[in-house]
Amino acid sequence: MTNKSKKSQFMMPLMPGCGHGVMTTAILGPRGQIVIPKEARKWLDINPGDQIVLMSKMPGAMVILKADGVREMAAQLLNKIK
Repeated sequence: MTNKSKKSQFMMPLMPGCGHGVMTTAILGPRGQIVIPKEARKWLDINPGDQIVLMSKMPGAMVILKADGVREMAAQLLNKIK
């Protein structure tokens, strides 16, 4: 598979009419590290040194969020319940 075909499969519609989402794979290294592919880092607007939040509600599934976005959301929620 060429680089061009990988890119065309990376950004894909997840639900009709809802624009595009990101779906890709990564490999877990022997020290438990993963490399987030460049296109996913761009989509998430994360850079080396940024803090991310990993959330899971069920075994076998994980969500990656940029920590700054979680902080902003928490601050907005706290302001609403004061």
